[in-house]
Amino acid sequence: MTDTSPVFVRTEILPQQEPPLAEKGAVKWLRENLFSGWINTALTLAGIWLVYVLLVASLPWWLNSVWDVNSLGECRAEVAVKAGPEATGACWAMVRVWWHLFVFGFYPRSEYWRPVLAFALLFVAIAPVLFQALPRRMMWHRLCP
Repeated sequence: MTDTSPVFVRTEILPQQEPPLAEKGAVKWLRENLFSGWINTALTLAGIWLVYVLLVASLPWWLNSVWDVNSLGECRAEVAVKAGPEATGACWAMVRVWWHLFVFGFYPRSEYWRPVLAFALLFVAIAPVLFQALPRRMMWHRLCP
């Protein structure tokens, strides 16, 4: 009879080694999710370019914003002093002054409780869907037989 045992048999266990850098952590996630093929690479680069273009276009507007004026004319004058005559900026003072109109529309002040109640009930109704820690009894389909 011939001996059929393998010639190279390991007798000791090799120590554990760290995986290569490309196979763990953020690099692995990037390679698997953003750069896994030429289409995903192109879409990732296009998305990065789009975010860059949007930031370059809107960041000066955000940075030149004004909060503490009483009229739109004062706001524009403040932005011109702050960033130059051709610059634009956000006039948040107008949002602050007209906030009740944005939220409540033309409701009379005595009826503001109606949209406030509607928003409150909306948040109560959507809470069990958004937060898993809340009791499932709050879900409507569990209450009905």
